[in-house]
Amino acid sequence: MIQNELINIISAKITERIVDDIKASKYFSIILDCTPDLSHKEQLSVIIRIVALEDKPTIKEHFLGFLEVENSTGLNLSCLLLGRLKQLNISFEDCRGQSYDNGAYMRGNIKGVQARLLQQNSRALFVPCGAHNLNLILADAANSSLDATYVRWESRIKSAEAIRYQPAQISEVLLELRESATDPVIKVEAQSLAEEVGSYRFVICSVVWYDIQVLSKIQHVSKVMQSTTMQLGVAVDLLKKTRDNIVSYRNTGFADALTIAKEICEAMNVDTVLKQKRLRTKKMPL
Repeated sequence: MIQNELINIISAKITERIVDDIKASKYFSIILDCTPDLSHKEQLSVIIRIVALEDKPTIKEHFLGFLEVENSTGLNLSCLLLGRLKQLNISFEDCRGQSYDNGAYMRGNIKGVQARLLQQNSRALFVPCGAHNLNLILADAANSSLDATYVRWESRIKSAEAIRYQPAQISEVLLELRESATDPVIKVEAQSLAEEVGSYRFVICSVVWYDIQVLSKIQHVSKVMQSTTMQLGVAVDLLKKTRDNIVSYRNTGFADALTIAKEICEAMNVDTVLKQKRLRTKKMPL
């Protein structure tokens, strides 16, 4: 009981400092994601992104905890978020951005979280999460070509390993599916996925992500941290080592990833040029 009380006191003080930091910066954006815990209960993670008012402007992301999700609808998720912000006395009127995956209940234009939050604050513009976009492409490719149940890349790293090391074979299977399918929707989706998996941009992303997960041992640390017997000191040490591995990869890993991606694309006869995607214009609120 004493240990739990100390943890709660420390947590409250950390949260208090985070809230003060957010209020000092005034404007912020939110990042949301849902994931099940060990008991298979869905949880909503809430992250606030700010530009800290220091000597040199610094972008910071603060984790505000997990919220238990009973119903994964746009209404319930948006209410959970707004309730948490109200509890912390953070004004949603100061929100200037929202980012999460492309799931219908999150980005839906009518009943999704982003639509409901825009009704509360028209300046909280929605920006799709790039990491989740890659996740969805991996999931679609795995479901279409590998016949795998691909929930999320962190928990299905072995499936992602095939996409990292066998993009040519997967692209070929997707093209074969396009030729054999009778449903026009399947034909279009297979063609689109084949082009995406076989693109230079996608290959770079898959190499970088896989390297970070495996070489930086994020996958291992993530699993170990979920142990019911994990000790605080050990957890801190693991996180520090993981951070050091990621910093080391930032310095040298990306250049190596580009070299590997070029070799993969050359073997597939794919141009190693990053093409600029056409951006869709959107009217900004007054």
